[in-house]
Amino acid sequence: MTGVLAVSPPKVIAATAVRNGLFPAINFRAALADILNRKPVAGRDNMDPLQELLATDQRRVFDFFVLGLRDVSEPTVDRHELLYNASVLAHYAQVSTQATTEWPSPTSLTEIFDHFVAKTDLQHDSEMMEIAGTQCLLLAGFFEDQMRRRHNIQWYAGLGAGFFIHAAALERSLRKAQLLGAIGRHFEFWRQRQARLSRSLRDQPYLLRPAN
Repeated sequence: MTGVLAVSPPKVIAATAVRNGLFPAINFRAALADILNRKPVAGRDNMDPLQELLATDQRRVFDFFVLGLRDVSEPTVDRHELLYNASVLAHYAQVSTQATTEWPSPTSLTEIFDHFVAKTDLQHDSEMMEIAGTQCLLLAGFFEDQMRRRHNIQWYAGLGAGFFIHAAALERSLRKAQLLGAIGRHFEFWRQRQARLSRSLRDQPYLLRPAN
């Protein structure tokens, strides 16, 4: 989750995400165009202190998910937690399931179990536990409807929350540890918000048009 991802145009990122099966084939082009024409996200210019907590600096893609999560969340939600969740979605929108230079996006919850539970050598690494937590959040949240047919979502939600709590206990940065702990404690809340965002995007009556 650390490091800066290569910057690509939002439409390219969206098309790649759809092509790799990471996101539903919705009208990302129109949705992103709409967001790019909106006013800047309030407080975005003050985000620099949070950069170490975010998985990507691709601001336009990040804003897409910030605004999407805001639309499906209560106005009282914790700002840092919302930004973190948006950064998770923006990160995995840019990472292929076949990535070789960084940890690839997951394809199933079973894969997460095999990598982070069955194998115990990664359980003493805060970054690996955070990655495990974000992958559970992505699949049990944003892809809940697809995963529910084959997996016990609540069991994996508990597993994901535990990953975040464990990552917080291992994290040296107090501020990062506090955030990871909060995400772990509120895992179910954010899982449901990601699922709600996914459904709202799928309900849009448009399809992504092939690039010319």
